[in-house]
Amino acid sequence: MSYANWLPTVIAELDALGALEANWDSYGALPIDPVSIEYAARLANLLAERKGIREPAVGATPDGHAGLSWDGGSWSLDVDVTPDGLWEYVIFVKGARDIEGSTDDPSIFVAVLTEGIVDEWRQTEVD
Repeated sequence: MSYANWLPTVIAELDALGALEANWDSYGALPIDPVSIEYAARLANLLAERKGIREPAVGATPDGHAGLSWDGGSWSLDVDVTPDGLWEYVIFVKGARDIEGSTDDPSIFVAVLTEGIVDEWRQTEVD
């Protein structure tokens, strides 16, 4: 099995989120839940197995969740990884409505990141 060369960097960045203490953003943010970090690492591992998926940006949310995001220029995908095993996401598409949801199935992320599905959504909005 081949993994994307970005995986070790992303895992290290996710692990570093565990060091964030309460109020890490100076606005009362919660510490990052270790289970959220674990689930984010699982998602990164799953996506790293797929050819053509670019390195995500790693981040954190004020409610204590790890996050992964991708910027495709005319679209972006933000994934908030909850400690209950769900991946909450928002897909921002220029010229189309935002798409929000939650899932425990990473196939939507694979579709967005590899299969040009964003162009299909944009075309649907135009029609």
